[in-house]
Amino acid sequence: MASIERGETQTATKLLRKSWRLNPYAIEQPLLLINILGREKFEAHEEEIRGIVKTATDDFDSDEYESGYSLVSLNYRLATMYYQNKNYPLAERYYKDAYGKLSLLQKYWGDNSMKNMIRLGIANALHGQNKKAEAQNLIGEILADAETDYEKSFIKSQYAGNIKT
Repeated sequence: MASIERGETQTATKLLRKSWRLNPYAIEQPLLLINILGREKFEAHEEEIRGIVKTATDDFDSDEYESGYSLVSLNYRLATMYYQNKNYPLAERYYKDAYGKLSLLQKYWGDNSMKNMIRLGIANALHGQNKKAEAQNLIGEILADAETDYEKSFIKSQYAGNIKT
C-alpha cells in the first residue's frame, strides 16, 4: 500500500503479483492490480486486465477465502473501465457478469442497493449502445425496486438517459 500511496506503481504491481501468487484465492490483489493498470492507461493494459479478471474468477473460492470483496467487485470495476472508455458492449457484458456473481441473498432478499447499482450500469451501457427503450425499461424496474426517495433520486441522477426529477 505504501508503494501505491507514493505513486510507485511498478513496485506496487510487482508486490501485488507476488502476494497474489502466495494467496491465489484472494480477491483484493487482483482488484488493486486492475485499478492500478486501468488508471495508468487502460487501452495499453486491457488484455492484461482481462486476463487478471479471468484468472481471479477461475481461482477465487469463497469457501477458502473470506473477504468483503468478491467477484462482483472485480467484474463491476472492469465494466466501469469499459464504460468510461465508451466500449458499451463490453461494459454491458461485465456488468451482467457482476450481476451474475451476486449471491441469492443479494439478488432476492435484503437491501437492493447493490443490485440496483449494477443494473444501473447495465442500463447506462444499453443507453450508450443506443438501445434506449431497453435501457428505459430497465430503469423503470430499478426505480420500482429502489427502497428510498434518496436512492431513486440518485439513480435518476446517474442514468445516462437523464430522467427529470
